[in-house]
Amino acid sequence: MLKRGWMNRYLPERAVRIVPDLGVIFGFVWAALMFFSAGLNLFVAWQGDVGLSVKFLAIYPIASKLGLFAIQYATMRFIGRRRYLAMNSQDQAAFDLATA
Repeated sequence: MLKRGWMNRYLPERAVRIVPDLGVIFGFVWAALMFFSAGLNLFVAWQGDVGLSVKFLAIYPIASKLGLFAIQYATMRFIGRRRYLAMNSQDQAAFDLATA
């Protein structure tokens, strides 16, 4: 996950053509989330409270990943749409043909 541009392999072709820079940025954000989650998990586990650990593991991993996914999707969609609309009509037509 620390390799530059790893996420661009998983994006649709349209997204790679319009927002490849966001794919790189969000790739590093996902890597940071994984490191933060690992550290937080160790911290909670070392607290010694099994009930707290169970509650944490039941909620945080799914919530953090769904939250980041929603933020990434909305951001990439919003910026990608604005960049597409900023193209002139000839560029839009060429883009549509290339990604069809």
